[in-house]
Amino acid sequence: MADRFSDIVSCLGGPAVTPSDIEWVVDLPAGKQLVDWIVAQVEGAPESDEAISQLSNEQGLKACLSDIALETEELETLRKAQQLNLAVQDSDQWLLSKYLSPSRLRYSGLIFPGCRTAAFSRSSLQGQTQIGNGQPSLASMRSDIIHRHEVQKHNLKAFQDYLPGPQEVEAEASRLQSSLLSDKVAPMAVVQELQELLERMIEEEDSQPAVIGKLAEEVRSQLQNAWLADQVAVLQAQGEILDMTITDFEQNLIPPITQLYQSLSLSDARAREAEALVSALVEEIEEIADDVQDVKNTRSSDIAEFGTTRESEDARLEARIKEILEKSHNWVNREAVWVTNLPLSLNEVTAGHGALLSTAYQNSHVNTSAPFSVPMEVADLAQDAERRIAELRASIDILTKVSSLIVLLILPAQVMFFTSIPLLNLKGTAPSEYQYYVLDKSSVINGLRFELWDRSTSKGSEGQPGFSPEQVACSAEYQRPQDLSPHCQVATASLMPHDITQHLVSDCSFAWSMLDDLAPRSTLAFATWERVYEAYGRI
Repeated sequence: MADRFSDIVSCLGGPAVTPSDIEWVVDLPAGKQLVDWIVAQVEGAPESDEAISQLSNEQGLKACLSDIALETEELETLRKAQQLNLAVQDSDQWLLSKYLSPSRLRYSGLIFPGCRTAAFSRSSLQGQTQIGNGQPSLASMRSDIIHRHEVQKHNLKAFQDYLPGPQEVEAEASRLQSSLLSDKVAPMAVVQELQELLERMIEEEDSQPAVIGKLAEEVRSQLQNAWLADQVAVLQAQGEILDMTITDFEQNLIPPITQLYQSLSLSDARAREAEALVSALVEEIEEIADDVQDVKNTRSSDIAEFGTTRESEDARLEARIKEILEKSHNWVNREAVWVTNLPLSLNEVTAGHGALLSTAYQNSHVNTSAPFSVPMEVADLAQDAERRIAELRASIDILTKVSSLIVLLILPAQVMFFTSIPLLNLKGTAPSEYQYYVLDKSSVINGLRFELWDRSTSKGSEGQPGFSPEQVACSAEYQRPQDLSPHCQVATASLMPHDITQHLVSDCSFAWSMLDDLAPRSTLAFATWERVYEAYGRI
């Protein structure tokens, strides 16, 4: 029961309720009665409807609760209304009966166009069907009208057959006249009348021929009038028959025939249009067939005419391709020879220009700058070099007496240690913060950092700072021309106190040229795979 109640709440869009959450409600008598009543509202629905009984449990619940459950759009509208605190008046029963859910509105929007389309299709099909079915009905109606007209004409003709003709009327008039004048078969009344007439005739002898003649004329006129009346009746009957037939044609037969004529005219126009389109299509197809045939003929003629030309073109193209391939192979071979001879040529060039390169590096602003610049800068550099040379020569004479020995040790792994051993402490002060900054920044070479050592750094057996294998592995490796690399193992040199990099051709300088002197510097060490070369030849 609790499971069913939780399913109903879920289908109604309520909060997520598990059976364990409502166990305390079921334990109460009132709560159990309420839960049972809610569950009973949908318990009998699946069994009462075959369509719903075939659905699953969840689908059956949704079908049963579809009339009272709110849809997603309705829940969203209700939520917004609650957030806005809208005061909505209660709707009456009539408005609620006219309300349609959003799903029904969407469904009706899909149904109505389909119904209209189906109605249009049915009406068009019914029109064509009515035209087909109307032809037999019109034919039968026309047959009925004509048959009725023929029957009426036949009856009128039968009536006319009973009427006497003009000759018969004349003969009958003659017979009556003769009968009137004859006294053999006259009845008694006629005899009495004749007696009276005779009596009058006796009295008036001259009146007898006139009376008999007048009587004969009256009989003849009566017969003629009767015959004419019969003829008039016949003509009137014929007119009525014709009027009835015309009325039937005008009211019953002509309107359907007119409608049929209009439909046939429209169909005829469409048929003519379709016939014109079909004729145009046939003509276009014929033109396409002619064009295809022309293309085939042209292609065959081109093949027949230019077959040999194309073969010759292919041969020339093949020969040209072979020629280009041979040239490319020759150029590749020449390039390989040139690449092979390039190191020797470079050695010859560097061997002949070693002094020039040394001078260029010596007179450069820094070791990584271009050795040559625009003429004005070269001139300025030359003037500055002359001035500095004079100063350096004076400084060499001064520092020769107080300089420290520089021991260059080249280890078997070609790791060089550069150590400055201060002999004199001219100022007695340690390097400044700026000097340490320059030393620190100058120890980064090609993205690799070389640490600085001072007196607190542990030293090896020979009194030099110790280098770990990891530090040696992280050292930078430089490839210098052979003529710039010395071939000695240990060398000493006297260095200027303020411009040591002018004596060392190295991209790994410590920027000691920025220092004022060497005396206050602590013992420093430096590791590189490059041999240090002193420009003046003292190694």
